[in-house]
Amino acid sequence: MDTMTAQLLNTLTQEFYRKNADSFSTTRTSPWAGWERLASMLAEKEPEQLSVLDLACGNLRFERYLTERFPNASISYTLVDSSSELVETGETIAAPYQFYQVDLVEELNQLCEESGDLNLPQEHDLAVSFGFMHHIPQRPQRIDLLRALIRAVRPGGLVVISLWQFMNDARLAKKAARATAAASDLYDLEGKLDEGDYLLGWQQESNTFRYCHHFSKDDVEELIEAVKPQAALLYRYQADGKSNNLNCYLVFQKA
Repeated sequence: MDTMTAQLLNTLTQEFYRKNADSFSTTRTSPWAGWERLASMLAEKEPEQLSVLDLACGNLRFERYLTERFPNASISYTLVDSSSELVETGETIAAPYQFYQVDLVEELNQLCEESGDLNLPQEHDLAVSFGFMHHIPQRPQRIDLLRALIRAVRPGGLVVISLWQFMNDARLAKKAARATAAASDLYDLEGKLDEGDYLLGWQQESNTFRYCHHFSKDDVEELIEAVKPQAALLYRYQADGKSNNLNCYLVFQKA
């Protein structure tokens, strides 16, 4: 995928979340099933204090889940998202947090051109990114983001990402095919997308699209290999959706 196409796809995605923040947030209130396995891992360590970095925090539902799941732990959050509108739709959390509004895809594109690295706040116990990797249009930038998450945790700290595999669901696959065809006609995208790249619409909104990448087994393996030996893969599992296979979770521990 060329740089201009990647920039267009990011612009469409940013506009999507600005325009649909309220309606999107109302459909994103329940915790993900896959989070429970992560919480069970954390519970084994009985954390009294926890410093968490959440990249693409959305409407703060992971923060609400984690705070409720560990009511006796002292948890602090560093939150990053490009959409302040989406963050504002969420209920406030009692735990202390700092929020940074950053267009991460644009930042990654710029840094790749300059051969630089994405710098995130450091020394967290846990760094997560849920529902975001599929919005990054190019392979090198996805790898750079994962490496940045690993740099952001202390030695022994955990990094957890979800990789959306929406084409595993026949209903979502049909929607993705229709929306991608419509967007391709509108924005002249024929032949410009990489394998696994799609655009998804939203409810009854016309000409409203967000870019999404379906992660194949090869995509997943590439990310795992890209962070060796800086981090070891502890767990790999699938969860979420009626068929329990819409997200592939990767849990890394920093060396």
